Amino acid sequence: MIRRLLFPLAIVGPLLIAAGIGLTPAWCGETSKSSTDEIVALKAKPGDVNAASVRVRYLKKLSQGGRAYFYVNARESKLALRELSKLPMPMRESGSALYLKAFCLASVHKFAEAVPFYEQARKKIGGSFRPGNAFYEDYVVALTRTKKYSEALKMVSLARKVPVDGRYKGDCGYISIGVDEAALLELSGRYEEAFKAYLALFRDKGTQFGLNIPLLGSQEEQQAATAWLKKNHSMPNNLTEVQQAAYFVKRGNANLSLGKNEDATADFNKARILGDDYLTNKYIGDKVGMRKIREQACTNLMRLYYSRKDFAKCCENIRPFFGNEPIEECGLGSYNVCLQDVIEVAAPQDVSSHSTEAESVILSSPQERAEMESKWTHHQKLPTMSKSVLERSDGLAKARNLVSRGDFTGAYNALLRYESAAESNGRGNPKSDEFYLYKSKFGWKIKLQRMACGLVSGNTDVSLSFASRDGAFITVPSTIEQCLVERLTPDELKFAWRKKFGRDMDNERLCWSRFAFAVSRMRKQDLKTARQQFDAILAAPPTPDDLQLFAKAMKGFALTRNTSMRSFGDWRKPF
Repeated sequence: MIRRLLFPLAIVGPLLIAAGIGLTPAWCGETSKSSTDEIVALKAKPGDVNAASVRVRYLKKLSQGGRAYFYVNARESKLALRELSKLPMPMRESGSALYLKAFCLASVHKFAEAVPFYEQARKKIGGSFRPGNAFYEDYVVALTRTKKYSEALKMVSLARKVPVDGRYKGDCGYISIGVDEAALLELSGRYEEAFKAYLALFRDKGTQFGLNIPLLGSQEEQQAATAWLKKNHSMPNNLTEVQQAAYFVKRGNANLSLGKNEDATADFNKARILGDDYLTNKYIGDKVGMRKIREQACTNLMRLYYSRKDFAKCCENIRPFFGNEPIEECGLGSYNVCLQDVIEVAAPQDVSSHSTEAESVILSSPQERAEMESKWTHHQKLPTMSKSVLERSDGLAKARNLVSRGDFTGAYNALLRYESAAESNGRGNPKSDEFYLYKSKFGWKIKLQRMACGLVSGNTDVSLSFASRDGAFITVPSTIEQCLVERLTPDELKFAWRKKFGRDMDNERLCWSRFAFAVSRMRKQDLKTARQQFDAILAAPPTPDDLQLFAKAMKGFALTRNTSMRSFGDWRKPF
């Protein structure tokens, strides 16, 4: 829903049906006149004296309705609602004013309060209030976030009837209603309809996925698969993540040719999970190669689940082919409201002072950007047992309890036993999802916590390495590795991340990077720097409980010691 290109490999564009022309005031004209003052005012930051003076000058030009519109797009909700409440009747009850109020409430995540105002505005459509496609899209967001999926689907149908015309600049013209509809069908539990809707968005309705091709291989293919499995029964050690994923796809293809569908499903799921983790967490690497491998895994998973009529899993494995995750995008709203959509509240001076170029530079608030960065969803999209494994593990619960009491030696031993048991069970059952998720998802966190406990307990044999005890590869985000070996400090990494991706690093990743850097500084007996990193973790927005607990305990330890120590032996005494 956010105005961003969502097309998969080849999406069919939205159906544009001509709508009636609204009765707008004769003085409206075009809203494309350049307005430098408006752009400066919208982008003004606290402390910028020059921008503040421009903002004051610009706002003086506007009517009350124009100021309300400005504050809505500037994400200043309290001021916007205040101005809207002061509008004279009947303007205050117009469709335009109700739309602005609904948008304003939704922008601060008061979606339940926004829904009634969107509905009131919708009932007033006609005459001079004829909003474009974006109104329906924003209404759908509020309905989606309040889990009113059937009502949201009705709004999607209405949105199809409204053209995306020249008033919408930038990405606004590329809204894919079909993607929204498919995502909402999936959220509604109508998985078969949702999967068909997803397929309809691809060239030739998704025939490239080979859903109707027999799963069992020919006699020649079966012979080749048998020979390959005999030669490559076990995965070699010390493979990179991309090589591991490629191995699982090849083994899955071999099992699929032989009719071993359960084994093939397990292999493709492992490649999919490894690909998701790599593409999400890796700072640098062969992302193009991994993306192709993940697509192969997802394609074969779709074929397997389609043969079983498990359409929920089919939906889950077609979504990675989209540029942005459809389920997440379905719950994200617009950056702005176009003035043409709320022309009823605008006076002639508002129109003459406004610029459609300003609409294209409007950015969301820091809070909304944080919301967009998060993984918004109504259900768990990927099979994961990491949380349940952690919760039911007595060893980890004991380690957390010991850390909170300051018994780092006991915690170190408990974590070590947990690692050994997890890796031993993995050798006995390497295909288990639990072991694979331990290696690819959260095993590095356990090891990092164990390193910290070992250092503060005075264990001079602690190695700052994520290597598994059986030599198997443990997947570790590159941001964590770089901080542990001090290739970059967390602040340098944060700067490099913003330069590369144009956005801030997510809070959890940054805090784990700080923890890794602090562990490295403790190894070098620099407790002052380590304590600064623990302080930064505790001062940041909430992070996982384990990270908060260990950071607090390590900070408590550092406070009881000098800023540097000559011997690790001095650290043995608990605080």
